[in-house]
Amino acid sequence: MRLIGKKRKAAVSVDEEIKTVNAQLQSDTTARESWQIGKRLKGMIDANPNMTNEQMGNTLCMWGTAISRIATENDDVTLAEAAVDKFEQALQLLGKEEMGPYGMALYGSTSMIVATEKEDRTVLEAALKQFQMAVDMDTPEAFESHFQYAKALKEGSHLVQHLIESGADKDLNSEMQSPKQLLEKALSICEHLLVHHADVLNHPKTSSDDVLVPEINKDNSEEEEDEVTTEDMSEVILLQAQILVHLATKDPLAIFNTFKRSYELFSENLNALIEMNAYLIQIKKSDAMSWIPHLEYVEKEFKSVLLSIEFDTDKCNHVIRFCMEDELDAFDERAPKLLDCMGRNLLEQLKCHKEKNPELAAKTILILRTAHHLHDKFGCYPLATLYALPLYFDPKECNIWMETCESYGVLDEEFKADEFKSMEELEWYKQYVAGGKLNATEATVVE
Repeated sequence: MRLIGKKRKAAVSVDEEIKTVNAQLQSDTTARESWQIGKRLKGMIDANPNMTNEQMGNTLCMWGTAISRIATENDDVTLAEAAVDKFEQALQLLGKEEMGPYGMALYGSTSMIVATEKEDRTVLEAALKQFQMAVDMDTPEAFESHFQYAKALKEGSHLVQHLIESGADKDLNSEMQSPKQLLEKALSICEHLLVHHADVLNHPKTSSDDVLVPEINKDNSEEEEDEVTTEDMSEVILLQAQILVHLATKDPLAIFNTFKRSYELFSENLNALIEMNAYLIQIKKSDAMSWIPHLEYVEKEFKSVLLSIEFDTDKCNHVIRFCMEDELDAFDERAPKLLDCMGRNLLEQLKCHKEKNPELAAKTILILRTAHHLHDKFGCYPLATLYALPLYFDPKECNIWMETCESYGVLDEEFKADEFKSMEELEWYKQYVAGGKLNATEATVVE
């Protein structure tokens, strides 16, 4: 009787431990906490070799979740593979229905890390199937599983395109989805989310703190979920815009307006503003002057955001002249990046003007120099390209800023030969290329 009693007590102990750890994993955990949870679960498995399939499956799934969080935070493919192994074992013990949409989506997200880091098309296809199972099991109005699947499809399309271009894809199954097919599926999921959550779009919330929790059925038969917010839908529309850029099936203004819709829906989404600015800069402009109002709109928003973090762009001269290195920490860490984006916007405005615009050029230079003053890697490359523009041709300044870029490792990341055509006949530029600092024939591809 005592032995039976001990067995029963041990079984209850396992269930209680699973419940406790699961509660921990419901909230965000630090890398250290996740690591400790993993050790705790391993110890539980070692101490209870006779766990039921359900108990073992749940334990492995939680262990995989803990490892996955560390792998995601550090882009660690070895840990991601370990997490995938735990999810696979849990799936075999529990089945997909018991794993549920959340478990399968997390399995898919972790597999995506492995697929991307190892550039493995087979793992990618497995990850997308895991996401598909999650979506199929979830309700049509569920947000997270659909959104994560759409993001995985977009990421997967880039991987497949890279494999095709590198020739690494030639021996794989030709029936696998093409980059375009993956993007089109991702776009359809975005459209699905916009339809199912139209009420959020029609009655936007104004604060990121305005997150409501719906009532739970009295019998607790349904899982508690946070209500979808305008911040969530802003991210969906931003993803939609990014997909449209790659598909190139809409005119540039329509794509710009999609970026703008994402930002205006939730103006705290700085990534939407940054991505909208990047799109405006990269597109070919048949009528350049017509794009200046759109660039000015984005410039104004950058200035407003900088003011909101207590950085007044009208005082850039003061920052450059009087702020010493030990005073720079007083500025919001986002300021250099935002200044760099604003400066690039102004540089694009300069390019749109057919005549020289000294006032705009001076403002552009000041903003970019301030960005560089606050952070070594920002501002220097666009300054180098500015002095290579025919209207603002200045070989000496261009050389100085290219040397600055090279010293901080920026040139390798950003250099595009087309932006320095005016310098090609100059001896210092030729020596730069010949010396191996630049590869002017191969560094022209924009990601």
